[in-house]
Amino acid sequence: MTMKQKGDQTEKENDEIIRPGLQARFKQAQHKILEENFSSEDRDQEKERELQALAGVMKLLQDRKDLFPESSMDDLKQQLNLYRTQ
Repeated sequence: MTMKQKGDQTEKENDEIIRPGLQARFKQAQHKILEENFSSEDRDQEKERELQALAGVMKLLQDRKDLFPESSMDDLKQQLNLYRTQ
């Protein structure tokens, strides 16, 4: 395999990692439609629930540092953004 082929393959693999699959895109579109109908109070409540859920997951990760030694809130938020509509 030439260097160009390796580069092309790595680029393709990176695109596949970043680009969500069909099910994820469907959920993103569905979530976007729901969010458009939210009142400002609904949005605030949703944000609060999201933060509570992230805090709960973070606590679990910290409790199991033997399995997840390098977990941070920024990592969790980054993961969440993979599933959120941009």
